[in-house]
Parts: sequence; C-alpha cells; structure tokens
Amino acid sequence: MKLLLSLLISSTCISFSQTISAFYTPIDFEHCVTLSSSEWDAEPVIDYIVQECPGLAGYQLFVKGGDARSWLELAHSGHPFPFAPWDLGDAIQGLFPYVKGTVAEWRYSIAGDESNPVLVPHALIYRMAFQDINDETKEIDQLIVLRLANEQACFLGATSNNEAARELADTLELSCFDE
Repeated sequence: MKLLLSLLISSTCISFSQTISAFYTPIDFEHCVTLSSSEWDAEPVIDYIVQECPGLAGYQLFVKGGDARSWLELAHSGHPFPFAPWDLGDAIQGLFPYVKGTVAEWRYSIAGDESNPVLVPHALIYRMAFQDINDETKEIDQLIVLRLANEQACFLGATSNNEAARELADTLELSCFDE
C-alpha cells in the first residue's frame, strides 16, 4: 500500500487540496485472484466464481458471479458492502446483468500535507451491462457510481456516460448513507 501511495504521489501533481484525481485498478480475469470457483467442485449445483481484484486505500474489491451474472462487492476492515444487481435499485432493469469492462475507476483526493499525505477515496465507478427486457439481442450499459466515506460504501446512482458518472461521483455533497 505504501508503494501504491508513493506511486500515486509521484505520478500526480499534488497541491494537498481538494483536487480530485482518478486511479484505475483492473477487474478482469487476468489481474484478479480466484478465491473460489465452481470449476473446483466435483459436482457443482450452479456455476459461481469469487475473485479478489486490486483495491485502494484499505478497500478490498471482489468480482462475484454465478448463473451468467456478475457484480462487484467491496469490503473494508473485514466489513463487506455487497452491490449485487438486486442491491442497486432501479439502476439495473434488464436480464443477466454482469460486470463489463476491465477496470474500476477510483475517484480520490489527497489530504494532509507533504510530510503526511493521505489518499482519500470518495467514489468508485464501474460498468455493468444487461440484456434489454424488451429485446434480448440488445445490450444496455450503465456506469455504477458508489459513494465511499469513512470506510463505508453505498450505491449513489447510475448513468450511461463517463462524464456524467464522474460528475455524480465528484459532487461530494451527495450522499446515500443513512444520516
């Protein structure tokens, strides 16, 4: 983690203010570690997989899937934050949703000062896709935006383009936590 933080600090022009930056971590099969899989079972009841992918600032990132569906789950300090399709409200309105793409985008700022910089993530953006309910040949993409704060995570919203997802993520006044 110290190496990652020093890499971020050395590769980013930092003014130790609320400058918002992005960092990308892989969520594809090649860069994640498989923790469990139905392929390892002699007689699996259903296909499933759990992979751990690189996280950021104490957040662990998992890709979980089964029965032609996949989703992300975060954890911090051993506390999981599931974001299965049924946890995302009306964001996913289609069939067989799955994590699409090869990276997750972490939105963060650097707090503290030059002698004690602290990476503070405030959002995670990733792409999901699903079949259109009315036309199974049509695929719909949504960027899922999660709010991160105080070692917690919650679903903030979804949109179909990168700029809108970043704007949603970086509007720090928006919260989805129960106050």
